[in-house]
Amino acid sequence: MESIHSDMKTFSQMLDELGEEIAATDADIYDCPICRDTGWVSDGANAYPCSCRKKQQEQNRFALPPKLAKTNFSNFLLDKYSREIIPNREISYRNLAEKALISAKDFASAYLSGGNPPGFILIGPTGCGKTHLVAATANSLLASGVDVLFLVVPEFLDQLRDSYRRESQGMSEGELIKRAYTAQVLVLDDLGAHNFTEWVQNKLFTIINYRLNHELPCLITTNLDLDEMYSCIGRRTTSRLMEGCRKLFLASKGDFRMQVDLEASR
Repeated sequence: MESIHSDMKTFSQMLDELGEEIAATDADIYDCPICRDTGWVSDGANAYPCSCRKKQQEQNRFALPPKLAKTNFSNFLLDKYSREIIPNREISYRNLAEKALISAKDFASAYLSGGNPPGFILIGPTGCGKTHLVAATANSLLASGVDVLFLVVPEFLDQLRDSYRRESQGMSEGELIKRAYTAQVLVLDDLGAHNFTEWVQNKLFTIINYRLNHELPCLITTNLDLDEMYSCIGRRTTSRLMEGCRKLFLASKGDFRMQVDLEASR
């Protein structure tokens, strides 16, 4: 009898050791050993989304779109900018683009060197390369492990509105705002391409004011001029941006996106 009891105890220990080996093997093979990368866990009767799915959804929600993830300073094509003088200004399109490119590179270099440079607001008409330049800056920082949050403003506002719906499966408003507050570098692309309600103005002011008060840089693109900013995003937000961000300008002779589409169709 004692021999049987001893054998059972030994067998139980072997099972425990085998379980530990399997767990260790799973951890080596799978990114998520809980669901083994299936995205689902089961209680025997029902299947439920694994916690890793929400984490992945949150990462994807804030990732740069694939096209923008390929942008860098090297493929910001200065040759696309005309050397003609911009009407009513004493600078060419090319020189203006060179200044913006140098400033964006300087920001990335200063930040990666441990400095705390102010962010910048890049102002210019639609299709002149603003998004490419801020995406290139973001990718330069991301490559060195900086926590960069890239938000297309109209899409972000839609996510905030969606968070109010009872059936929403996304992040809550508080989680979305907190993410915008705490990212090391925040990119707000297309500020101005949305409806300018009081609710929108208040949300934007809250985020921008918080970040500038805590010396956290914002990189912003907009096609609004100063007067349009006052009337669209509000005087409070405009005032904070003019105070806390460096102003850069970009312009092109024609819409770059249309030029690319025409060249691709040939």
